[in-house]
Amino acid sequence: MKVKQLIEHLQTLDPELYVFRPGYEAGLEDIKDTSSVVHVELDYNKEWYYGPHEQVLSPEIFPNAVKGIVL
Repeated sequence: MKVKQLIEHLQTLDPELYVFRPGYEAGLEDIKDTSSVVHVELDYNKEWYYGPHEQVLSPEIFPNAVKGIVL
């Protein structure tokens, strides 16, 4: 999902709704930062128990990595 698509979806929701993200092991956390851009290799993980995408710390090694934010 791109920011444009997220904005379009969020505009259909009640603006007073809270926004959370999963906690480290369990529970939910408030979103504190939306300004940190990370590099992500799409469709990197094949195991079902991982999310399909992986944040990469050395984008020069992954030329196809895209930039994004994590909520």
